[in-house]
Parts: sequence; C-alpha cells; structure tokens
Amino acid sequence: MSIAIIAIVAAAMPAPGTLPVEGGCMRVEKPLAEGDFAVAGDVTIAGCGDEAAKPGFRYDPVSRLVRASRALEPGEIVPAVSPAFLAGIRPGQRILLSTRIGAVTIDRQVEAVVAAPAGRPVFVRADDGKIFAIPYPEAVQ
Repeated sequence: MSIAIIAIVAAAMPAPGTLPVEGGCMRVEKPLAEGDFAVAGDVTIAGCGDEAAKPGFRYDPVSRLVRASRALEPGEIVPAVSPAFLAGIRPGQRILLSTRIGAVTIDRQVEAVVAAPAGRPVFVRADDGKIFAIPYPEAVQ
C-alpha cells in the first residue's frame, strides 16, 4: 500500500462585483457592451498615464471571469485584471470540433453555451440541440 500526500490550499475568491487586480492598466482594443465577457484579444497591457483609470470590469462569481461593468470603447484605459480572469471563449461563439478516429476525421460546428477560460472545459450546443462539454486547450490557436 502506498500513501500519497495531498496538499489542499484554500484561496479566497474575490467578492461579487470586485476585481482581482494585478496592478497596472490595460487598453481596450475592441468595443465591449456592458456585461460582455472580455477575452485576451479585447485588451492589451498599457501604461496608466497621469489620470486615474475608471474601472471597466467586474468579477462575475458564477463564471469566475470578468465582465465589462459598462460600455467600453477602443482606446480606453482601465485598471488591469489578471489574464486568468479573462474568458477564452464567449457564449454564442462558434467552434469547429474535430474528432479523429483512425483515418477518419469528423468535423462538427458547435456553439459555446457559457464563457470559459482556456484550460477549463466548455459546454457547447450542437446543431441538433444536444449540450455537452468539450476540453478547451490552455493555448488557443
């Protein structure tokens, strides 16, 4: 019989509506409506400048991701949030799901049902209405 030692660490999650901020600022690159999930391509690291940046994101405890707290326009400077809290995929986004079995490859279009960060499974809906989870890779192509 072998014994494995497992360490369990409890980390406090941000309170609803507060931000997990790393410091610094980000520039909004693509317009976001209030409530939209932000993905990595929507923001870039930027200097904060002389003026205090108006908050642009809020933490959503259900998805464990950030959403736009107001309408955001390209060029706006907002306080930075950790990339871990940015979605990898948004609800409604179409995904090409490819399955290879031997020499046969099956491609199927599916639609994301919920937002998910890279590395966590995402629930998708097929054209026949069935909902199922698929793995979502750490590195997005």
